[in-house]
Amino acid sequence: MPFPRLPEQATAKLAEIADAAFEIETRVRATVGRIRDIRATTATLTPEQVSAARDEIDRLDRKLALDQAASRVATDLASAVSRWLAHVPSTMELVPAADPPSTRSAGETSRQAVDRLRAHVAALSLRRRAVVAALPTPDETQPLIAAYVEQKVREFRDRARIDFPDGATRITFEGEPKALEVAAWLNGDALTRRLREAVDQARLAVGREIMPRADREAALADIDRQTAAAEREEEAIIVEARRTDSAVIERRADASPAAILGVEMVPRAVAPEPVDDTPPPDRAEIRDVPPQARVVSDDGALDVAVGTAAVQRTRARRK
Repeated sequence: MPFPRLPEQATAKLAEIADAAFEIETRVRATVGRIRDIRATTATLTPEQVSAARDEIDRLDRKLALDQAASRVATDLASAVSRWLAHVPSTMELVPAADPPSTRSAGETSRQAVDRLRAHVAALSLRRRAVVAALPTPDETQPLIAAYVEQKVREFRDRARIDFPDGATRITFEGEPKALEVAAWLNGDALTRRLREAVDQARLAVGREIMPRADREAALADIDRQTAAAEREEEAIIVEARRTDSAVIERRADASPAAILGVEMVPRAVAPEPVDDTPPPDRAEIRDVPPQARVVSDDGALDVAVGTAAVQRTRARRK
């Protein structure tokens, strides 16, 4: 699937991410090759040279471990951004996002600011999970329980078949009625009351936060807004640190691709439908068509053809 069109700055950022992943992987392969070459020559070395070669291998092993970890992060990041771009809906387009407000305090280093923002994002993520898992209120569950019981009553009635063969009365069921269907049909009010009590007990036993649906949606929107602002500021500090401090702060593989690329999704502008500028027919001429000529087909095509011919004949007679 082709990527959506990106703003110029986002295109450059995407290329930078891909290049970084490739460069780190190249370093990993070079280090692996260097270790292999040293080990291949140890058989021809003196004891002193073997000791030095082992020290060099140990150093390269440590470097390799660091580079491999960085390579995994860079590769995961590039893959995550590519997957996100591939799933941008065709009805949306990507435009440059506004610069995030700065929350950086005086004297706070780039690393300290990034660590603080990442901790804030992690806390927001935990809070979001809690809000998503929040339980509905009793007022929200009661209509659902009543609708459930009514559904069971309808299912019981749908199973019942009553007829009167030869003056007798016969009652049969299509399939065996289930216990809840029978209970709902016999005493729906009692079943509704008991189910409400069971739901209330289960709600208390779970121990999760109780939140109305409207409050939950508002809380999730606020969390998402704070998260987006923090991740955009995090990316801005990373870019600034590389430009001014020559400090390389690695991006998180799970960071928002939109924040990294500095874009946001907006609905794509829809081209207006073409307007039919064809002038309407002369209604005065059509009124002159004899009623017997106005034959209408299913799609109206015959009406137009016959009517036009009739108009032409009327005009000819007038001439």
